[in-house]
Amino acid sequence: MPSKAEKRARRRQAVDRSERVGPTPETVAKLIPCPIQEMYRMGMIDTAAKNAAIELAELYIAVYGTQSPGARGEGGHHVLSDEVAWKHKYRFLPWERRWAGIGFRALPTVIDVVVWGRPLPLTVVAQALNDYASIVRANPLPASDKLAMIVA
Repeated sequence: MPSKAEKRARRRQAVDRSERVGPTPETVAKLIPCPIQEMYRMGMIDTAAKNAAIELAELYIAVYGTQSPGARGEGGHHVLSDEVAWKHKYRFLPWERRWAGIGFRALPTVIDVVVWGRPLPLTVVAQALNDYASIVRANPLPASDKLAMIVA
């Protein structure tokens, strides 16, 4: 029977590289850079478009839940705050209608990158985010006391 010292020595031995197990899928996902941060770093989008991406992701999840763009139906929170309802009505829906008409699944592609962080063709996504940022600039959020009257 091996002594305690031999057991400790065995535990400290280096593992052969061929026997090592790779990272888990979760770890791999964490190591992939955020597409929005990458577009910002490369200068494809500005700060307004980066903030627009954050707003889009928050709105999409608040309204539609965690469903993919093609499977929207029931989901999300059914009682939305006035602010979320206003942003959805006056920013998201006009932007969605505009980009849904472009074709080649442009809107689902943008949602895939913004909400789910999938690395897809970024030029279309950058155009869409810059477009949404222009809608945000054109439609500033009204004062909180007026939101309820506008949304209703």
